[in-house]
Amino acid sequence: MNIEFNNPIQTKLFVRIPNDVELKLAELYDINGSLIYSNKNSIKTRFVIDSEDLNTGVYFLKIQTKEGEIGNYKVVKI
Repeated sequence: MNIEFNNPIQTKLFVRIPNDVELKLAELYDINGSLIYSNKNSIKTRFVIDSEDLNTGVYFLKIQTKEGEIGNYKVVKI
């Protein structure tokens, strides 16, 4: 899956999904596996996750398509 996002992040994570991909789920986890953000509804080809209150460190963005494809991406908060 070919998604685009800013990395490292400071206050917002901007995610862009190709137009031909239908998303089912977008989640953000911290390094310990705790769920920080989840969106199962109204996922569009572009969305923003507010990361201003997140601690500096490594996070994991999980994207799942309606076809079942799953992508996991490392995100660094500075």
